[in-house]
Amino acid sequence: MKYLILVFFSIMCFACTTVYEVPCKSGHGYLYKNEKEFVCPFEILKLIGSGEERRFIVEEKNPTILADDVGEYFPLKRRNAPFAYNLSMSVPKEYFTEEQYTVSLWTENINFKPCGEAKETIFYKVTENDDFVEYRSYILGEVYTEDYGKKIFFGSKEMPSYDWYHVLKVCDGSFYIKGEIINE
Repeated sequence: MKYLILVFFSIMCFACTTVYEVPCKSGHGYLYKNEKEFVCPFEILKLIGSGEERRFIVEEKNPTILADDVGEYFPLKRRNAPFAYNLSMSVPKEYFTEEQYTVSLWTENINFKPCGEAKETIFYKVTENDDFVEYRSYILGEVYTEDYGKKIFFGSKEMPSYDWYHVLKVCDGSFYIKGEIINE
């Protein structure tokens, strides 16, 4: 009888799904891939400069959140605004080997309640070193017409997406970015 109970307990332990936490370099939020949770993989980047001097840097302050009273397609005319963000995802190289990943993104408030609907975004590999790989949601080309990917806006209401951007709804000023790899 002891062995039967031990076998039953062992089977139940292996049957449960476990999320293994894997720390990342810096940033905030959570990313899920193959039952693993990657902590703090996302950084919010803002565009600075113009012409050949264009580049993305880490947003040091809280990102700008579009107000409730802006029009549904307000971001369409704001392609190069400083509040059209690029998301960076720095993750351990041993778990991420592809050139790009499709990620379902959403935000949650500080109590981990979802704020709005998820948006699918492709993240493209930009750099790697011995331990980490960096992916970005938007890639700068030599000229504006060569740029590709999706920029991210944060809004206080649900807004439609377009071919070059998504709007992630934010519940309040404090939020987490959450993502799940969906193309495996």
